[in-house]
Amino acid sequence: MKFWPVLLLLISFKTFPDCEDEQIVSGKYLLSISEKNDIYVQTQNRFTRLSEMDYLDPLKNYTIQFWDYDFNITTQYFPENFIEYYNFQSLQDYMEESREKFGRLNYKYQSIGKSLQRRELYALLPNKIDPNKKTVVIFTRHHGDEGSSNWILEGFLNEFLISPQNFNLVVYPMVNPDGVEKRTRYNSLDKDLNRLWGMKEDEIFQFQTHLNSLNLNWDNIPIMLDLHGSKNKDFIYRVDEDFINLNYYYTQGNFIKTLGGFDPWQKKNYIISNGKNGMLRIFFATTKKINSITHETPKNILITSGRSIETLKAQGKSIYRAILQEYF
Repeated sequence: MKFWPVLLLLISFKTFPDCEDEQIVSGKYLLSISEKNDIYVQTQNRFTRLSEMDYLDPLKNYTIQFWDYDFNITTQYFPENFIEYYNFQSLQDYMEESREKFGRLNYKYQSIGKSLQRRELYALLPNKIDPNKKTVVIFTRHHGDEGSSNWILEGFLNEFLISPQNFNLVVYPMVNPDGVEKRTRYNSLDKDLNRLWGMKEDEIFQFQTHLNSLNLNWDNIPIMLDLHGSKNKDFIYRVDEDFINLNYYYTQGNFIKTLGGFDPWQKKNYIISNGKNGMLRIFFATTKKINSITHETPKNILITSGRSIETLKAQGKSIYRAILQEYF
C-alpha cells in the first residue's frame, strides 16, 4: 500500500488523531507530493482527489483522507483473491430471505427515503417501538467501500433472530448505497457521510430525520454502534476520559473488554480519539450523551488470511453476546 510512507511523513503535520484515514497538513506540503491519486482533500464538505485539485493555498492547512486507490482497484479486478464484496444487491437479497423471520418478531424493513442516485435507504425496526424498553441502534456503511461491516451486521441479525431479547432494535443497514455501488468511501457528491451528522445534507439528513421521528428515549439507549471497515486491523474507536466524563469513559471500556472476550479478532483493541464534529459517534456523544462507538474490521480481506464470511458473521454474533452481557 503505497500511501503508508506518505502517512509516516505526515505525522509531524498532524493536529489530532481523528481517524486512521485522516490527517491535517499544510497546502505547501500537498503541493510537494508527486503521487496524488490516493489522497483526497476536503473543501467544505466534499473530498476531492489531490490530482484533480485546481488550486491549493500553500499557507492554509487542509484535512486530507487516504483512499488506497491501487488496493481498491486490485480488489475489483481480482475479486477471487478476497472475501466477497457486499453490495446493494447483497443487502436486498438478505432482506428478502429474512423479511418473514423478522415479521414473526413484529419487525419490519422500511424504506425511509432515497439516496442521491435514487437507491432505497432502509431501516429495520419494530412495528411498534415500546417506550418502556431499552433500544439498541446500529448504523452500517457510512463509507461505501467498507463491505466487511455488512457481513458482521448479518451475523448480529442472525443471532437476534435465533435469540431475540427484550429490547428494541433499530438498524440502518446501508447508509451510503451509492458509495457501495461505486466502491468508494464517499457518496455521489464525494462527501464523507460520517462528517455530516448535525447538518441538513444528503443522505444523513434523511437518517437523522427518521431517527428523530421515532421519539426514542435517548436516556434508554445503552449503546449505539457504527460498523466500519478499516485498512488492516480490528479495533474500536472510543473517546478519552475527559471528553464526556469518567463514567462514560469506563462504560465504553467495559464494553470493549467484554467484546474482546468473545471476539478473537477484536481482542480488546481500541484507539482513543475524540474525533470531530459530524461523526456519528461524536454527534450522539455530545448531543445525547449516548454510549456511541465505532467498530472497525478490515474492509478488504484476503481469502488466504484465515478469515471468511463466516468468521465475519461470527464477529457479529460476538457483538450481540457482548451487548447482552453488558446491558441486559
